Amino acid sequence: MMNRIDELIERLCPDGVEYKRIDEVCVLVSDGSHYSPRGVSSGYPMLSVKDMRRTGFDYSSCKMVSKQDFDRLEAEGSVPENNDVLVAKDGSMLKYAFVFRDNCRCAILSSIAILRPNNHYVLPDYLAHYFQKDTFREAVVAKHSSKGGVPRIILKKFKQLSIPIPPKEVQQEIVRVLDSFAELEAELEAELEAELEARQSQFDYYRDSLFSEESLSCKWQVLGDVLTDLRTGLNPRKNFQLNTPDAENYYVTVRELAGNRVSFSDKTDRVNDDALALIDNRAHLKKGDLLFSATGTVGRTAYLEEKPSNWGIKEGVYALTVDTNAVLPKFLLYFFHTSEATSWFAAAAEGGTVVSVSMAKMRNLPIPVPSIEEQQRVIEILDKFDALTNGIAEGLPAEIEARRKQNAYYRDKLLSFKEKVA
Repeated sequence: MMNRIDELIERLCPDGVEYKRIDEVCVLVSDGSHYSPRGVSSGYPMLSVKDMRRTGFDYSSCKMVSKQDFDRLEAEGSVPENNDVLVAKDGSMLKYAFVFRDNCRCAILSSIAILRPNNHYVLPDYLAHYFQKDTFREAVVAKHSSKGGVPRIILKKFKQLSIPIPPKEVQQEIVRVLDSFAELEAELEAELEAELEARQSQFDYYRDSLFSEESLSCKWQVLGDVLTDLRTGLNPRKNFQLNTPDAENYYVTVRELAGNRVSFSDKTDRVNDDALALIDNRAHLKKGDLLFSATGTVGRTAYLEEKPSNWGIKEGVYALTVDTNAVLPKFLLYFFHTSEATSWFAAAAEGGTVVSVSMAKMRNLPIPVPSIEEQQRVIEILDKFDALTNGIAEGLPAEIEARRKQNAYYRDKLLSFKEKVA
């Protein structure tokens, strides 16, 4: 791989590679349109950075523009052609840079720049790969972008940057190697995701089998019969503000309910001590409680191994305390995810855009109540199965990230050249 490229460099440019300014090897066709889509139901796609992926666009959620507006946008240069290089210049600067080959007539918003390479000097794919080179991106972010809430490439400075332009035969070989890396990465992601999906389907089937009438020969009751308490959290409204300067505690919503546990992230909102006290005064969370999302995305859960000290729940997340002489909390948690229970929740949910299951209806959920020994057996089996499934789920991002870092390392090496001295 490297030998072939080294041989080409030694033969075609032994004294180094010529560097040229970006605006010498391509034309900045447009820095995108500042047009605000009117949200028509049909017409032409109007694309922004949020629709960009690592290798192309996701058209499923983009807004549309009418033909009349599209014609105007095309006249001003905001419509890419095949082999144009598209660059994200807001927020995820240069993280997304690729060659447009979708054969789709679409317009580009101002968060994306359209560059048209001069094929005499540079291949579009070489240019796109170079823009994603880590050291190049870091230099652009550090020296050639605006500061403030959302970083933004200053195109006037960006197009004056110099980049290496090796002979096209060298460019072609570099593109071939980096494209093969990308294909292998995509294949790995697909294989890992397919394995996770298969494990999850297997787990779902096995869990439903364990909770079937054939497997559990027992009486059924309603949830209200085994509850000792059912309450909810608190929304900000007039009570408190989220993410104040002194907010150090977490504010748990449906997003943080991760099956068996609560999972925080950098997107989790924060509340201060006074707000947490107000929330806790209503929710009274304690060890052994179950959490259940009853509003919006109905049915997400968590189990509290310990009483929380630095987080509270929003309104619409229910906290359930059960009589452990009758039913074990984790047995109930696993039952909440069976196809039988999820179908019941779907039928019980009410509302328009945002649906919810009321506390009164929640109490009427039919549940199986076998012996405590049988419940413990089911929990132990599903805990082991869940650990296997989550092991893959947690390892998936790490495996993909490791492959991406490996590819980024080789990209930087392949795209680093000795500069030719005039």
